[in-house]
Amino acid sequence: MEPVEENKPNPEDVRVEYTSLTSYATTIVTFRFTLLGFYLAAAGLIIGSPQSRGKAALLLGLSVSLWLLELRNRSLLDNLSYRGMQIERKYWGYRGLMAYDPFICHQNKRKPEDDPAAGEPPPPDYPKVWNWKLKIPVSHTQGLDLTYLLIALYALVQILTSFDFVQLIDFLRLNF
Repeated sequence: MEPVEENKPNPEDVRVEYTSLTSYATTIVTFRFTLLGFYLAAAGLIIGSPQSRGKAALLLGLSVSLWLLELRNRSLLDNLSYRGMQIERKYWGYRGLMAYDPFICHQNKRKPEDDPAAGEPPPPDYPKVWNWKLKIPVSHTQGLDLTYLLIALYALVQILTSFDFVQLIDFLRLNF
């Protein structure tokens, strides 16, 4: 076995690490959307049943807790992406004009910190609707945030409208 130079990993080890990173990222993405499906099914069951303050509180708690899991998944994906871009640029030589060519660098479009020859990142991938390019950057993350937010707001409105505020004010006035 040949000695490995210090600070220079074995190329096969780097390939295995990159494969593991992309596999783990795929697992996280699959989990994100599986969780979303579970969430929407649970929210549909709760919303479709007769409303109560307890069910609205359950829906609000479910929304917040699953959104926190979503935030954790994002941080994991961000860490994996950072390492993947490091491998693509540092070990595989995608620098300068090719800095945004490999898979993870192309998906993230983060400017390399140590490569001024890379230039500016390419523009976002704008969505098309009937061949019209919408100049609005859209992401899965934004869609997930909006879904969790709207359902949480719905639950909060259900909780607030379930109170009889006249009785509550009278109660507070009499007891305080």
